[in-house]
Amino acid sequence: MKIKLVFLLYISFCSLTIGQNNDLQVISSAAKSDKADNLSLEWTLGEMVVDFLDVSAFSISQGFHQSSYQIVVVKSIPEESGVITVFPNPFSDELIVNMTFADIENGDIELLDIKGTSLWKKSFEGREVVDKFAASALPSGSYLVLVSFDHGASIQSYQLLKTQ
Repeated sequence: MKIKLVFLLYISFCSLTIGQNNDLQVISSAAKSDKADNLSLEWTLGEMVVDFLDVSAFSISQGFHQSSYQIVVVKSIPEESGVITVFPNPFSDELIVNMTFADIENGDIELLDIKGTSLWKKSFEGREVVDKFAASALPSGSYLVLVSFDHGASIQSYQLLKTQ
C-alpha cells in the first residue's frame, strides 16, 4: 500500500513538472483567421523552417502553425529613398542583392547565420548596386542579410532560407 501511494505521488509530481511551453510564435509573411457559426479557418504563409534534416537520399523540413500568432515588422527604408531586393528566397547556389537609390548611398551588405556570425560583408557606394554571393558551400538553414547605411539612418534586414 505504501509503495502504491509513493508511486501515485511520484506520477502526480511528474505530471505537474513536465509540460510543453505554450508560448510558441510564428513568423510569417501573411496570416489570417476567419470564423463562421461552427467553422474556424486559420492559415499562415511563408513560415520559417524550425528544423532541417538533409541526408543524401532525402531532405525533411519541419514548420509549425499556431492559432495564436504575432506579426513581426522588419525595418525598411522609405520607398522614396530607394528599393532593396534580395533574391531568390529560398536560395541554393547564389544570393543576389539588388539596390536602387534616389541619391548616392554608402553602406555595407552583410550575411549572417542564424547564430549572428558574420559570413560575408561588403561595402557599397552608388545609386544602383548589384552584389552576388556564391552560396553553394553554405549548409542548409536560415540566414539574415543586413543592409546598413554609413549615415546610420536605416538598416534593412531580410531573413532567407538556404536549401541544397
